[in-house]
Amino acid sequence: NIKFSIQDIMYAGLFSVLKGTAKNIRLVGVDISASSEGNIFIGALTGYMLEGSVADKIVISGSIDSNTSETVFTGALAGLVSYGAVSNCVSLASVNVRGSKSSIVGGLIGQVQGISDISSLVGVSNVVNNFTHMGTTGRVLANVISSGTTVTNVYSVSGSAYSNGKLISGLNVSYSVPEVTGNIVASYDTIAGSSSTI
Repeated sequence: NIKFSIQDIMYAGLFSVLKGTAKNIRLVGVDISASSEGNIFIGALTGYMLEGSVADKIVISGSIDSNTSETVFTGALAGLVSYGAVSNCVSLASVNVRGSKSSIVGGLIGQVQGISDISSLVGVSNVVNNFTHMGTTGRVLANVISSGTTVTNVYSVSGSAYSNGKLISGLNVSYSVPEVTGNIVASYDTIAGSSSTI
């Protein structure tokens, strides 16, 4: 079990910043609570996955809760993946962001950027994202912002996602020209909220 409460730390997770390979890890019953006056990156495995890093066969359950006056990148696995590879991961965790100015919140990963390879993810997560200025919410991934990123075989099989109290659905709320192939599945068909786009 991983249980911690942090304040005014920029990166939070089992590894605050990951540069390397994490494989065959079970993070069961995590209880992470983070608050900050500045930007924060939070995930049970890592807050920030750096270039060349790999996460493979990771299972997460429990809860990740954050509150910041600025911007938060949060996911059950990782807040931000940059030029990395994530595969064969499952989240059974709840992810909750309260009162941030801006937030990017996903059931498994908050944001993917750079040339990254994302494959075979399963989200059974509840995601709640509350923000005052701008936010992106996804049941598995919230933001994919690189044309060089490949996303394959990503499933959201149950759970729900709320953005400022409105139920959203679909795999992602925001895509920015990634290559999406394979089976991309969500168990809900209705999008609620004028800012939700798929």
